[in-house]
Amino acid sequence: MAGNPRNGRPYRRLVAAVKALGDPCARCGHNIDPGLDPRHPLSFTLDHVVPLSRGGNLLDPANARSMHRRCNSARGNRVGPQPLKTTRRW
Repeated sequence: MAGNPRNGRPYRRLVAAVKALGDPCARCGHNIDPGLDPRHPLSFTLDHVVPLSRGGNLLDPANARSMHRRCNSARGNRVGPQPLKTTRRW
């Protein structure tokens, strides 16, 4: 029986490589503090451009990008550009 592929060495290596790039959040554009606790809403998470539930590759570097935990959760498994939420109601 195979374990969780996200606990494997190749996945952890990919996460470390993307985190080392220091790219800003792909959704909101703000910087990501690498020193935050992993449970913090503004901490680093690895986002997949094509979600895994829609056939995206877990270990493909071209399918990986930096994102805040909160932004990644809000994105869900949607594909394509999404409008940013504004604070004003027009």
